[in-house]
Amino acid sequence: MQKLLFSIVVAVISFAAVTAQENVLDRKVNYRATNRDLSNVLVDLSKKSAVNIVFKISDIPEKTINFYSPDYSLKEILDFLLQGSALKYDVVDRQIVIYKPGIDNKEKYFIKGYTIDSRTGEKLIYTNIYLDDFSKGTVSNEHGFFILELYKGKNKVNFSYLGYYKYILEIDLQKDLTANVSLNPEPSKELKEVLITDKRQYNNRMEFYEPDVINIDRIDKMVHLFGEDDILRLTHIQPGVLTGADGFGGIHVRGSSAGDNEIILDGVPVYNAQHAIGLFSVFNSSLIKNSTFLKGNFPARYGGSLGSVLDISTRDGNNKKFGGELDLGLLTIKGLLEGPIVNDKSSMIISFRRTFVDIWNNSISELISSDKEIKKFNYYFYDLNFKFNFHLNDKNHLFLSYYRGGDNFENSFNSYQDIEQDSVISKSDSDWKWGNNLLSAQWHTPARQTPLCEYNILLQQF
Repeated sequence: MQKLLFSIVVAVISFAAVTAQENVLDRKVNYRATNRDLSNVLVDLSKKSAVNIVFKISDIPEKTINFYSPDYSLKEILDFLLQGSALKYDVVDRQIVIYKPGIDNKEKYFIKGYTIDSRTGEKLIYTNIYLDDFSKGTVSNEHGFFILELYKGKNKVNFSYLGYYKYILEIDLQKDLTANVSLNPEPSKELKEVLITDKRQYNNRMEFYEPDVINIDRIDKMVHLFGEDDILRLTHIQPGVLTGADGFGGIHVRGSSAGDNEIILDGVPVYNAQHAIGLFSVFNSSLIKNSTFLKGNFPARYGGSLGSVLDISTRDGNNKKFGGELDLGLLTIKGLLEGPIVNDKSSMIISFRRTFVDIWNNSISELISSDKEIKKFNYYFYDLNFKFNFHLNDKNHLFLSYYRGGDNFENSFNSYQDIEQDSVISKSDSDWKWGNNLLSAQWHTPARQTPLCEYNILLQQF
């Protein structure tokens, strides 16, 4: 008799639970949504139906909803809203719980490669690579290389870079895949909609790491000293950065001294990064591909820098066609030549810069000299850059870059007592030379655990 009563009670409770579940999902809702985010629509449905809808905000994909429900059930509405996603829902204690089924037991593979400018073949740095639902993503590094771990099966990977068309790669991943993605550099003419929502709802969204990249294009909009572009002067306008008196004295970041900064060119530290006692930098702006300026939280690979790190990478060179430029300024003449060694396989880029103020110096020296005093002073600086890029195969790239630059200062003073007998009573000569001589050899070999290997050589700095 007791067993019979117990069975009846269990049956009644089970029937009540099933009935409650059916009543919750069958509840009718009159609701209209226009350009609403999916997470906001779920919150509105919970209020309209008086049914608690529970979900994790990071599981809900970013999706704009437009629909009208004059008299549909919650089950019909949820089936419509969640179609095409991996989300499921169940009724637990008269609550609707939306969740993403566990897939930790699925196999995982890697997709890796480079993001490339389809017009020039240059690698695109810090490209955003992410899945449609923002559940996974990464960015390409300073050499354009990326590596992303995905689950086996169908995946839709987005490649996004400012000023380029977005590229969507649909793949059925069954093994590790190497994919070099070319992006169209022509900017889109149509601006997409901007959706403004409560920021608190997106606290759990995945955020991409975005280093403090200096926009090289801003150099053209600055007021230049003697018409010379200068990447170091662009850092002076960054927050927390001060210079010495009248622009001399280097970079002072948040109270640090000028010697606490690390300046790197293609992986090699540059200890003398200035010409003319700080008036100009040693970097030719037309050759710069990327410049990262870090004022704190330095990655371990930058060593023990205290103030800041300025990491500058030069262009690889156009591997599609030859091109060049020649620029004549108030103080300098500079030129650049780039082109393929083997089309789509290897390229080279060469640049040169030199001042021609020594022409004026000689004229001024002759002007201020007299019969009894002969004065001569001369100064000029120069920069020379070479870079070669070799695409050995899909897994190996070799880069060779060389920089040489220097300052030359000469000063002589001769005073004569008797011009006819050429008797010299005083003579002073100075000949100072200083500069840099750098060589960088980088071998990039993408691997699963170690995506990039680099070998940089400091040849000489004098």
